[in-house]
Amino acid sequence: MTAVRLFGVTFKNPIVLAAGTAGFGREVTGVIDLDALGGIVTKAVTPEPRRGHPGPRVAEFRGGMLNAVGLANPGLDAVAAHDLPWLVRRCEPGGLRIIVNVAGASIADYVRVIERLTPLEAIAAFEINASCPNTSAGGLEFGAEPGALTELVRACRRASTRPLSVKLSPVLPDLPLMARVAQAEGAEARQYRSRHARGPARERRGRSERTGVAARGRARDAPGDGESRHRGDWRGRRAHHRRRS
Repeated sequence: MTAVRLFGVTFKNPIVLAAGTAGFGREVTGVIDLDALGGIVTKAVTPEPRRGHPGPRVAEFRGGMLNAVGLANPGLDAVAAHDLPWLVRRCEPGGLRIIVNVAGASIADYVRVIERLTPLEAIAAFEINASCPNTSAGGLEFGAEPGALTELVRACRRASTRPLSVKLSPVLPDLPLMARVAQAEGAEARQYRSRHARGPARERRGRSERTGVAARGRARDAPGDGESRHRGDWRGRRAHHRRRS
């Protein structure tokens, strides 16, 4: 398979596992031959450990799948001390490139993670998860408003000499504008998540009425809320598809 050049380094092939699909690599070693990949994007890393949302976190329906994981991860200290060192040892002999996904509830959270992990030379780039809710803006996604995205990318750019890839939601009102904002602040790449705001009007109304984004299968952090809304969205989508068929 053809090698590709990205972030100033060579990926031996263009197959890169997306964030959240393979943990920190250790979780899939018995299932996938990591040496056959070009790269891996880690699970989101936040300053504090996060257990994520209560189950069920994943629900299938005829048109696809919904998930509400809640950025579950062991936290920055554990990732820096255990998960990333293991991944580096495993990936270096085969030339597998590592991209670290970074998340947080404030700009300071992102900066803290990046500053701590930047010294690890094996990291090819940081992926900035700009779809996280900004607590200082009432829970609005960092990537949903030009000013907030500007501040986030600018702060991350100052914190690290590594390339940045900014992960945006594909359902933003003006996605090209937000991509240009990220690029203007120094992001080398933009990425768009494969989530779609399709479904009955009930779900679209839920997006403005609640902190979570029901139309994309996400749930807020309130105990129990993720489970009930997740099931409700699943049932609503199934009913919607039955009416269309």
